[in-house]
Amino acid sequence: MSKFIAFLLKKPVRIFVGIAIPIFALLGAVYLYNMGGHIPCVFQTITHLHCPGCGAARASRSLLHLDFLKALDYNVLFVLFLPLAAYFILKYYIKYVIGKDVLPMIKINRTCAILITIVIVLFGILRNIPVYPFTVLAP
Repeated sequence: MSKFIAFLLKKPVRIFVGIAIPIFALLGAVYLYNMGGHIPCVFQTITHLHCPGCGAARASRSLLHLDFLKALDYNVLFVLFLPLAAYFILKYYIKYVIGKDVLPMIKINRTCAILITIVIVLFGILRNIPVYPFTVLAP
């Protein structure tokens, strides 16, 4: 146990980050839960089109209220990719704070990365087509 304390005392920035990040995440979640989730999108303000991320704040708020169907209605792609993004954020947070890579890496090769990029771009295009099956994708 004393080695762990000595390790932490050598790294005051890691201690600060280890405490500050969860506090800011909790404050952000409390704000979204209580105050609402409409954050104006700069892309939509300029172009009057929905970007692939439009509705993500409202989807986050709905997820905090455990309303999964409404979250999917706001931004289905965000809800589907959120567990993967949360895993990577947690992995690198733990790696930075502790100094060791504890969680296993999920292998994403070049083909998978290209496929994910294509899905995001197609989602951004399809949600702006004003015809019935595609209007479901708009927030």
